[in-house]
Amino acid sequence: MGTATLSLSSYAEFQRVTKMLLENLSRLMNMEDGLLRLHGDLTQSTRVAYYPPCSRADEVLGLGSHSDKGSITFLLQDDDVTGLQIRHGGMWIPVKPMPNAFVVNIGDSVEVSISLFPP
Repeated sequence: MGTATLSLSSYAEFQRVTKMLLENLSRLMNMEDGLLRLHGDLTQSTRVAYYPPCSRADEVLGLGSHSDKGSITFLLQDDDVTGLQIRHGGMWIPVKPMPNAFVVNIGDSVEVSISLFPP
């Protein structure tokens, strides 16, 4: 199987898992199909970012602190470069990479839906 075919099949699998997660989150919040209905057709995009290790923090380029605007983000972290942090209690805490695992973030649009339609 070629790289392009593998990539398309992986892309389709992420869309399937995203739909399943939104359906299950909707059920947990007693919204029936609420999240899928609110989000309409699932628009999916992929961004690949590579940040090589740098010994001088003042020369590092990358994303500043932000929240994920979409519904769900799948993140595959590199074992050698830790950059993902979560804000908890007003402090930034690093998320240690787990080998062969994805970090799944619930984005802003799902958080807004939860606040508008609490369980």
